Amino acid sequence: MLPPPEEINYAAGADWALSLRSTVSFDTVGRILRRAGTVTWGSSPQFGPGFPQFRFNPGEDLHLLLGSVGLKVNPFGNMLVTANVLFPLMKHGLTDNLTWMAGIDYSF
Repeated sequence: MLPPPEEINYAAGADWALSLRSTVSFDTVGRILRRAGTVTWGSSPQFGPGFPQFRFNPGEDLHLLLGSVGLKVNPFGNMLVTANVLFPLMKHGLTDNLTWMAGIDYSF
C-alpha cells in the first residue's frame, strides 16, 4: 500500500470595504500534490495523432489553483447577505468551471 502523496496548500486574499455596510473579497487558493501523477489528453503513441486518448503520467506534480470573488452586504440591523463565486485559474485536475454560493445570516 502506498502512502498518500505529499501536499502543499496555500492561500492569499484581501477584503476591501466598499462602504460601512458592504465588503468585497478576493482570494486565491492553491494546492500541489507532489508526485501524485497527472492525466493528459493527447495523441496515441501506438496509433498517432488521429486517435487521441487519455495518458497517465505517473510521478508528476499536480498543481491546482482556484480564484474566488465575494460580496458581503449588511442591509439592516443584524442581517448579513453573502455571495461568492469560485473558479479555476488553471486547467489542471478535475474542477468545476464555476461554483457559486449565496447565504443569509441573521443573529438574534
